[in-house]
Amino acid sequence: MANIHKNKDNLLLMNSQLLLSRVAIIVLIVVVCLQPAIADTSFEAAISMTQRGDLSYSEGLYAEALVAYNESVGQDPYNSVVWNKLGVTQGQLGQYVDAVDSFDHSLKLDPYFVKAWVNKGDALANLGKTADAIGAYDRANAINPNDLHALVNKGVNLQNLGRKDEAQNVFTEVIRISDKEIRTHPNDAKFDAGLWTYRALAFTKMGRFREALESYDQALSIDPKNVDALNNKQTLLFTLDSMGNVSLPQPVPTTGVPGIKPTKKPAPLTSFIPILSTCVLALWLVYGKRRHP
Repeated sequence: MANIHKNKDNLLLMNSQLLLSRVAIIVLIVVVCLQPAIADTSFEAAISMTQRGDLSYSEGLYAEALVAYNESVGQDPYNSVVWNKLGVTQGQLGQYVDAVDSFDHSLKLDPYFVKAWVNKGDALANLGKTADAIGAYDRANAINPNDLHALVNKGVNLQNLGRKDEAQNVFTEVIRISDKEIRTHPNDAKFDAGLWTYRALAFTKMGRFREALESYDQALSIDPKNVDALNNKQTLLFTLDSMGNVSLPQPVPTTGVPGIKPTKKPAPLTSFIPILSTCVLALWLVYGKRRHP
């Protein structure tokens, strides 16, 4: 009798273990199947939010873009590009401390992301952390020595620190790089308003105002709505007008640099006097002889 009860207990135990094993297998299958679906849903949601943020940003709706980018990094916190976009948007809203934090997130994911280094430099400069801003621009130029945005803004911040000689060297480098790009890739330069805008700003900082205005005009001929070129040109013209600088200094020759056409001065009025005198004399001789045969 004891053996019968013992066998029943063993049978019940075996059935319980078998049931638990089946339940465990079912749970494992559910987890394995659902995890990719959840991951795909989060990834797709992040993409959708990013696209919504891009659209809002392009329309100048920075508050809406901020919400969208925040939701995107919430769904996918490992996208360095979206963290950078979030930082840029925060900068547009004056949230520079938060912007620096977002750029740091981006750079932790991708330490070679040049745009994030440049944007971090801009945010630091707006916070008055000039030396730190220069350090960020240096990191950007260590990755890409030809990044004109980083170079120009580094030069501006060097000037703000009173390091004028270093700043002038940086602006000279900006002009050298931009002129080389214009010579070697003239077709690309014809469509690169940013290149001409940075070149113009460097000329402005060096006191070469005529060349600066010519470069701004070139930038605006490519992109008439280029905000930086429009604002910087207006600022330069206003400054020159307030200084009473009616006649701009003569430009340094730009031989070999396509896209820059020298401004032709109108001929002075005195140069037409001999021609007018000759015409008047000829008319007098013709009509005078007719009136007095």
